[in-house]
Amino acid sequence: MQSVDLEDGPIEFVGALDLDRSDAGISPRRLPAWTRPQIADPFLDGMVAMASGVRLTFETTSSTIEIDLAATSFRRLGTETRPQVFQLIVDDADPIDVAATNVSAFVLDPVDPTNVGFEEGGSETIRFDGLGNHVKRCEVWLPQTSTIRFKAMRIDDKSMIRPTTKPASALTRSPRAVGKCAIREPSTSRTETWGHRRH
Repeated sequence: MQSVDLEDGPIEFVGALDLDRSDAGISPRRLPAWTRPQIADPFLDGMVAMASGVRLTFETTSSTIEIDLAATSFRRLGTETRPQVFQLIVDDADPIDVAATNVSAFVLDPVDPTNVGFEEGGSETIRFDGLGNHVKRCEVWLPQTSTIRFKAMRIDDKSMIRPTTKPASALTRSPRAVGKCAIREPSTSRTETWGHRRH
C-alpha cells in the first residue's frame, strides 16, 4: 500500500480549526490556535480536542483505506471503556462503521471529581475495504467522545487520491452538540449526532 500525507496533501480536516502536532502524530482541535492561552483548565482543553463533528474528506480510487491512530476517551468509575466508532461515508451511501477497541481512557469518579485515573490503551489500525476502484468522495467521521491522534494513512498501490472537488457535508444539528459531556451515553452514530446534508 502507499502512504498518504496527513498534512499539506489531499486530506482536509473539516470541522477542525487547529491541529496538535508531535512526534506521536496529529490531533485535530475544534477551536483556533489563538484561543490556546485562554484555556487554562485541562478538562476544557480536553473538550476542545474531542473530535465531535470533525471528519477527514478526500476523493480516491482506492478500494481500501487504512488509518493508524490512537484514541483517548472518558469513562465513569465502575463502567467499561466503550469502543470508539469511525464512520466512512462514500458519496451519498449509508455509513460504514469501524470500531477502535484499544482505547485509552480517563476514569472519572462521579462522587469525587478530584479522583481522576488513566488507563493506557495503545495504537491500532482501522481499515475500510471493498469500496470499489471508482472515483469517490470519502468522509471519515471521527468519534464524538474521543481525542484522536493520527499516525499514518494508507491506500492501495497505484490508486489516486486528491482533495475533494465537492462541497463538504453541512452539519444540521445545533453547535451546542459540541459541548455534549464525554461521560454521558452518546449516540451510536456520529452522523446521527450531527446530521449531515449536501449543499
